[in-house]
Order: sequence, then structure tokens, then C-alpha cells
Amino acid sequence: MHRITQVIFDLDGTVWDSAPGILSAIRHTLGTWGVPVPAEAELRGSLGPPLAQMLTELGVPDHEVGQAVTVYRQHYAAVGEFDCAIYPGILDLLASLREQCVALATATSKGREATLRMLEHFDLSRHFDVIEAASMTARGSEKSEVIQAAITQLGPTTGRRLMIGDRKFDIEGGTAHGLETVWVTWGYGSEQELAASRPDHVASSPQELGRLLLVSPAC
Repeated sequence: MHRITQVIFDLDGTVWDSAPGILSAIRHTLGTWGVPVPAEAELRGSLGPPLAQMLTELGVPDHEVGQAVTVYRQHYAAVGEFDCAIYPGILDLLASLREQCVALATATSKGREATLRMLEHFDLSRHFDVIEAASMTARGSEKSEVIQAAITQLGPTTGRRLMIGDRKFDIEGGTAHGLETVWVTWGYGSEQELAASRPDHVASSPQELGRLLLVSPAC
């Protein structure tokens, strides 16, 4: 079996738990538009798709979603970005992958500017060769487009290339580009979504993910 040489990570719900800050910004935005705020479980289940899509699905009128995105981003930048915690074990995993010469990338639906600020704040930028995130100017970037950009930046490989994530968007996007996929159970996706997504692998902890990824030295 070929060695793993490239790994692409989703961020929200995979590398870090950013739900508290995101949910605060969602509640603020929905309240600004007078849209009823769903219960906690439903809100958490909405995390994952591009921001404009998420706000539309939660009830913001389609013709006003551009303004709503601006309101969300202003609130998130002011109080939500750093209301976040890296999942235990992830830092060690990233460091071990780097030691084995595995090239690492991000592919996130979070806006690029927020992504860069958060990666710097949590001292994670140094672990990634490529940082790809959603456009801050387009209405929405499909996850598959962000994954394709990460693949392009990583460049060709004769080894195994994996996509790691916690929602169907990660698995479907990775599969669409011929990547091996891994679903992590500590994120925001449901068991029903996992069953429907049919990833190649499932990891229930960062330690289990490490055992899957660190199977043989790549250097």
C-alpha cells in the first residue's frame, strides 16, 4: 500500500471546537433579522456548510443574506473567533505528521481572513504547508472548490492523499476529487449523516486518527 503523503484537514469540528463563537454570531445575526433562533442541538447541526447557505437554511431571506453575512462576520470577528478550543491530541498529531514528512493542508468553509487570524492565534499556521479557506467576497464557496484549491496547492503525489472532516461536505468533497476520506466523530455531524456519507474510515478520537494516519514513515 502506498504511504500517506498528503492530508487535508477541515477545521471547525475537526481540528478545533469553534462552536461557541460561531453559535454566538448566528444567534446575533438571526436576532438582528427577527428570525426565530432554533434550539442548541439544531444550531449545532447547522454548522459546516458555507456561511451564506447556513444562514439561508436557518431562515434569513435569500435576498438579504449578503447583509446577514456581513453582520455575522463583524460579530464573529469582534467576540467569536477566539471562543474556541483545539481538540486534545490534535497538536501532537499534527506535529507527528510533520515529523513523518506528510504535507498538510486546510480546507475550510470558514472565511479566509478569520481562518488566518485563528491559525496564527492558536499557533497552528506553522503546521500547514497550504491554507485554503472560503472566499470572503464570493457569496459562498462550495467545500469541493476549497478542497480542489488545496489539492492544487499541494501538488501531485504518488502517495495516498486523505481528506479529514466531520460533516458530509468534507466526505462528499473529498470523494468527488478521488481522495481517501476519514470521518471524525467528535465534530458536529450526526450518526445518520455519517451513515449516509459512507467515508472510507471513521476515527472516534484524535489518538485513533493518529493510528490510522501514522502507519509508516513517509520520509
